[in-house]
Amino acid sequence: GDYKLTRHIVRRYPRTAGFFAVDPIEEVRLHLRTTRERLDRVLEARRAGDRPLTIPPDDALSTASYKPSEPFNHWGDRVLDPAAPSRFRLLAMAAYAPPTRHWSGIRKINRLARYARQHDIQLALMYPSFPAPIYAHWRDALDAYHQANQDRLTIPILNAPQDFLYPVEAFYDSEYHLMPQARVDYTAAVIRMLRDDPHLGPRIARIAALYRDAPEP
Repeated sequence: GDYKLTRHIVRRYPRTAGFFAVDPIEEVRLHLRTTRERLDRVLEARRAGDRPLTIPPDDALSTASYKPSEPFNHWGDRVLDPAAPSRFRLLAMAAYAPPTRHWSGIRKINRLARYARQHDIQLALMYPSFPAPIYAHWRDALDAYHQANQDRLTIPILNAPQDFLYPVEAFYDSEYHLMPQARVDYTAAVIRMLRDDPHLGPRIARIAALYRDAPEP
């Protein structure tokens, strides 16, 4: 979905092409090819007797050693070594520019919200974890983005963009992946926010009660 969105943005607004490091279609092909190669190495290592699998040093994403039984979780992501240091390095700030035209996105979310209400589904917007230097650089634009969401969205907004800021060292390999301790802290903060929210808290409590009172299988 992310690649499809990137391709659509570049075609609709050609001037944004410079914000993307590579052509999104070529990036998908590269991702599929490298994933296939890594999986082939995992299978080969297992056939050889469960020997440790080492990702070659020229791999830009990881230079850690993994056991063949532990390289991927059930989503296909490689498992983070808790002792691994942060590899995240900030790109040029232009790469993190917030959207300047998001009115159509707001309209789509509001249409989805109408459908959700008809089916007793509660939607809410939550801003995720974010590197503090990026927020500091784009603060005015992000605050304007947040204000537009507050003015036009018809769903609850649970927090503000600056609520989950972390230093660069708290991110593992990109602005999306937190280091283990930061991930624990972030998860605990999200749980508290959802539990205490007047819109979602009671609904979550009711769902939790259903599971708590359900008979054991």
